[in-house]
Amino acid sequence: MSLTLYSTLNLTRYSMNRIEKFRIKFVEELPYEPENGTLYISMEHCMALHLCPCGCGQNIYIQFHPSQWKLKYDGHVSIWPSIGNFDIPCRSHYFIKSDKVEWVKDDRHDKAKHRRNKWSYFFAVSRKLKRIFK
Repeated sequence: MSLTLYSTLNLTRYSMNRIEKFRIKFVEELPYEPENGTLYISMEHCMALHLCPCGCGQNIYIQFHPSQWKLKYDGHVSIWPSIGNFDIPCRSHYFIKSDKVEWVKDDRHDKAKHRRNKWSYFFAVSRKLKRIFK
């Protein structure tokens, strides 16, 4: 894996290779330092964690809930609806289908939908993380 150090918004980050397929790890507890290209799923906490597949290195948390994201496992993992990271510098947007990243071309409708849900989602994730990392 090649790493390149760069600075964005006064933050030091590592640029990694873009991911097209995830390795899946079912875990009881989410790791503090996830590996690039690995999707961690905690059924106990109904959450998933991965590094952004664009290679920017941002942690992406997904909380499974009927009004948010859903997980399908049939030997491969699919998560829907799409994951739109519009509040981080890379602004990546993708689906995870059968362990693979399917990139979405951004449009205004999807961004508006994600903005409407972002605050309720982030508050729910924050509460969940506080319980997990006590």
